[in-house]
Amino acid sequence: MIHSPGRGWHRLPENSYATILTSAPALKLRTPVIARCPVNLECQVSQGPTLGSQGLPIGQIVAV
Repeated sequence: MIHSPGRGWHRLPENSYATILTSAPALKLRTPVIARCPVNLECQVSQGPTLGSQGLPIGQIVAV
């Protein structure tokens, strides 16, 4: 979803996300980051306790 001033929130067609977001290689992890984002936090899950039927991922930032 994208917010346009004066128009509010609206949903983009599924195929338009690929044209807006371009990926770039991460510094330390294999997961790509968003190229035009001013800050990318690369996180790695260090714990994952289970809370009933849900999980709570707890991670550590490995690169900024």
